[in-house]
Amino acid sequence: MTTYEIAIDKPVYYYIAGEFTSEPGWTHARYEHEDDFELIIGLSGHFDLAVRHLSGNHGEQRLRVSPSTCLLLPPRIVVQGAERTGESVDFIWIHFLADWHTSERFQNNSVHSRPSAIANRPADPKTRQHGNGQTDDAANIIHTATHPDAARTFQCIRQREYCPDVNNTVVLPSRFIVQNMNRILLAARNLLSVTNSYRYSQRENDFLTSCLLIELSDDYLSTLANATTSERRTAPITAWIHTNMSSSLSVIDVASHFMLNPDYLTRLFKRENGVTLRDYIVSLRIETAKALLVRTDLPIPMVARYAYFNDARNFMKQFKKHTSLTPTNYRKTFAQPHINTPFIDVELPVPHEISVMLREGRKDRTSQANTDATARHHRTPPCREVPTV
Repeated sequence: MTTYEIAIDKPVYYYIAGEFTSEPGWTHARYEHEDDFELIIGLSGHFDLAVRHLSGNHGEQRLRVSPSTCLLLPPRIVVQGAERTGESVDFIWIHFLADWHTSERFQNNSVHSRPSAIANRPADPKTRQHGNGQTDDAANIIHTATHPDAARTFQCIRQREYCPDVNNTVVLPSRFIVQNMNRILLAARNLLSVTNSYRYSQRENDFLTSCLLIELSDDYLSTLANATTSERRTAPITAWIHTNMSSSLSVIDVASHFMLNPDYLTRLFKRENGVTLRDYIVSLRIETAKALLVRTDLPIPMVARYAYFNDARNFMKQFKKHTSLTPTNYRKTFAQPHINTPFIDVELPVPHEISVMLREGRKDRTSQANTDATARHHRTPPCREVPTV
């Protein structure tokens, strides 16, 4: 599996993006990447892509897109569907251009770094050139990196500290499983919302693309950092909280269940997770509320109830404290009513009845989605010209 380092201290250029939905029987059309990367974030359904380098020197690889997976397809490849889908699919796709090289620091296998042809390029997108890329085994494997930079980075992440070695870099593999889909979806939908609206400057699209890449890199590096240590003692505790979340759940309840002193549990949880247990419980409720606000039309009092708050007033107070927005303003900012994806992160403790409601609601909207512009994946004219290399 190839890992890429993308520079974010140099411009990242948004190219084109959308959300694609399709009924069973769809296959990805053949598409040649020139100098552009493509991000694919799977929301529902599965499909396989056949990928090969334009030079033909590396053979053909197959990559599977599944729910909660992120694929990063590099420049200079040809991609097409390996076979027709047997189910409905839904995914977000984003093309961008950037300065990059393959990484040696965050993978065990030896990958030769390729200095980018645009390391010192002008900022004008019409005059830039871009490096070449290659694909490798895209199996979802986590390597325990031994490079000193990686070791320092993982230590900083575990201690929730500034990471100087990767401050100006996005680190992403060709394929990985996203752990916090809610954060990624919010960043992706914010980008799609802006790209569908008029702005006098295209730079906002570029900056929001960088923000999404940083969110993805943070998710991936955090996963690697946790994988390089022995299992945390609080892992069963966080799993139990997800399963037993309620509006009345408290630190004392958790401590009692695990027969631990509440003060000791608070210190242990803070040491291993970087936040207190109380703050973790509140943040989990807030994240659940965010997902419900964006993905449903439930009234605010019902969102409060299903996000495990005692009453709507307390919910609105806590929500604004943590997000600087009221629930209503948050919904207006991030909700995308024209996008028909009933996805909520499986890691969030969303009540079963809400999950059922979302699944049933999807059936009434799928046919309309296939007439939208988002269903024409890779057929919409780009909003900016790609420079000729």
